[in-house]
Amino acid sequence: MKTEMKTSYQTTNFLRSEKKLQEVISRLQAYYSHTITNPQWTVISILSRFVFLRNLIKLLSRTPKLNHYDLHKSLFQEIDVDRVVYSLNKYGCYLGIKLPKIIYQEIIMFAMSTDCYGNLDSKCGFLYSQKKQAEKKHKAPFSTATYFNIDILCPAIKRLSNDPGIKMIAAKYMKTEPIFTDARLWWTFPVNKKNYDVSKTASFFHYDPDDYSCLRFFFYLTDVDLQSGPHICICGSHIKKKITQIVSLTQRTDEEVLNSYSHEDVLTICGEAGSGFIEDPYCFHKATRPLLKDRLILQLRFATRDYGILKSSKNPYLLKNIFEHSQ
Repeated sequence: MKTEMKTSYQTTNFLRSEKKLQEVISRLQAYYSHTITNPQWTVISILSRFVFLRNLIKLLSRTPKLNHYDLHKSLFQEIDVDRVVYSLNKYGCYLGIKLPKIIYQEIIMFAMSTDCYGNLDSKCGFLYSQKKQAEKKHKAPFSTATYFNIDILCPAIKRLSNDPGIKMIAAKYMKTEPIFTDARLWWTFPVNKKNYDVSKTASFFHYDPDDYSCLRFFFYLTDVDLQSGPHICICGSHIKKKITQIVSLTQRTDEEVLNSYSHEDVLTICGEAGSGFIEDPYCFHKATRPLLKDRLILQLRFATRDYGILKSSKNPYLLKNIFEHSQ
């Protein structure tokens, strides 16, 4: 009996070690690929993990010219920019931004009339209304579906990315001129745990070293409750991390991350369609698995420069509709 237990324990440890090794190899391969694309990003993404280095570079950066942003032309004229920036500095996130109805409707119309791509596969394009047929053709359910090239194809999203109110918030928080780097629009679907792809849906606590100063704007385009895959953010974690969480090359377990913070720091963000939030990507955050309803979310990314990394753009000639591709 003891021998069986010992063997089982050794097997479990071996599998865990093998998984961690695979994670390290995968992470190093990703870094190698990004380094080939832009070596500067690799240097920044390593150094910027340390908050004192981020703050030092900010001090040496060019001060933004805030008078360039005419808030009277913003879609978000009611928002208190200073209050938003205070919340971002203290907590790393802000709740309370909301899409104008006309912009929300335009994005929804775009999402319903444009192909999204199941599990990020450029050969698995389908209209949202065709999801069940597409999964049948694919012979497997999709955890997620992403739209590509949206900042070019959708005028409403392009308008948001250039909005002076959004840019004013980014400039004041980042303490330099913000550069819009990418827009992402994607679905997450309620599938069983076995078919849910954690890596493709980022459903584990992580942070994103986009740049030494960066900011993301999110907008829910469907109603999101606890059953619809709400976003979770750990408030204050943009400036407070253990050294092992800064230099680790392996995925952190939820338990490991949550044990480092108080229960009050964990913010689960629900909201009606059109509601949004702003987040410093250095905060620990994650998606959660939808249990009952599909979730559609829009993300706008800002940084000090565009490194050409982690873009949601694709060569249109490589994008294929799943039904046309199979013929």
